[in-house]
Amino acid sequence: MTTTRVTVLSPSEVEREGLCRILAEYGFEIDGAHPDRWAGPSLSSLESGVSIVLIDAQSSAQALGYSQQVKLATPDCKVVIFSADCHSDTIVDAFKAGVDGYVDKHTSCEGLAKMLTLVGLGEKVIPSQPFLNMQLFNTDNLLFKGDGAPEADLSDRELDIMRGLIRGDPNKTIAQQISITEATVKVHVKSILRKVGVLNRTQAAIWGLNRGIAADPS
Repeated sequence: MTTTRVTVLSPSEVEREGLCRILAEYGFEIDGAHPDRWAGPSLSSLESGVSIVLIDAQSSAQALGYSQQVKLATPDCKVVIFSADCHSDTIVDAFKAGVDGYVDKHTSCEGLAKMLTLVGLGEKVIPSQPFLNMQLFNTDNLLFKGDGAPEADLSDRELDIMRGLIRGDPNKTIAQQISITEATVKVHVKSILRKVGVLNRTQAAIWGLNRGIAADPS
């Protein structure tokens, strides 16, 4: 299994070191950590194959600026913003700027690791709470093009898996939680995407939240 390589970008030395230690504990390979004034040579070094750049900037505008710089320098590199500003407008602007993930700073260490794992697999990740703001469901929004199916006949098992998608859990975690194999989860996820008429896990989670499916059954 290929190790996901991460570069951390943060103005705070304490936060840089903390994030690096946390991610290393979860099996990520830390390629480097840089302050907010990131020079051109640091950007060019990403060509060596860093999978993800995790950006913790002083402001949303600064984070978006760095995201665009990274994407211009290395289009294949995944960019994730780590921020306490989770207003829907900010998140929409971030995805318009080309980011691959947006993680709330109130997320647990395990949650951060899960989200970065999903980004490494090609998924988009977004904080769950802003989904509740209807602006994110606008059909003109870049985060979710189209409403999907108005309704879908999901089985009890598919609903269990949908809750996992809403929580941002990877297939392995979902499989462990409901005592089935990871391969079976993959089959169910494909079925869910087909039934609800969306293209990926993030869109499926948005679809589920928009229709009142809670992350945990009441």
